[in-house]
This record gives sequence, C-alpha cells and structure tokens, in this order.
Amino acid sequence: LWVIRTDGTGRQRLTDGGRNRGVSWSPDGGRLAFARQQGNGFGLFYIEIDTSGGTIAPGKPQRLGDFA
Repeated sequence: LWVIRTDGTGRQRLTDGGRNRGVSWSPDGGRLAFARQQGNGFGLFYIEIDTSGGTIAPGKPQRLGDFA
C-alpha cells in the first residue's frame, strides 16, 4: 500500500509486499484498514497514521484477526 499527494508528489510506501485488498480509511483519517492474503485466507490489519507534523508517519501494521 502506498499514499501519495493529490499533486503526485510525496509518494510513501506503507506496507511491504503482500496482496492487500479492501483498503478503507477510518472516518477521522487516523487509521487505514485492509485485508492481506495469507495462505488460503486473509488477515485483517490496520495501520495508525499520524499526520500532525504535516507529513504522513505510518505505524507498523497491526493484526486484527483472520477470515477465510
């Protein structure tokens, strides 16, 4: 997963590889939730996003659970 400014600058990678799907921002813009393929199923993950310093500072992806 990547984020980028609307003018095409500031590209930043949030995750390393993997097959990520179903990406959705939280209503407050502070988290990014997604499903990542793992074996025969998917795991649910989220990333905390800090934009308070004028830049995007992503946290490490956190696992929420699994589904098939």
